[in-house]
Amino acid sequence: MSGWITFWKWACIVGVGSYFALVLVVIPFGAADIVRLFRDLGRGGSERK
Repeated sequence: MSGWITFWKWACIVGVGSYFALVLVVIPFGAADIVRLFRDLGRGGSERK
C-alpha cells in the first residue's frame, strides 16, 4: 500500500508543478495579447491580417 501512496504523492507533485509552470508561461503571453488588444482599440480597432 505504501507504494501507491508514494506514486500518488509524486503524481500530485508533478501535476501541480506542471500547472504552475504552465501558468508562468501563459500569463506573460496573455498579458501581451490584452495590451495589443487595447492598443488596437485605441487606434480605432484597425483590422490585423
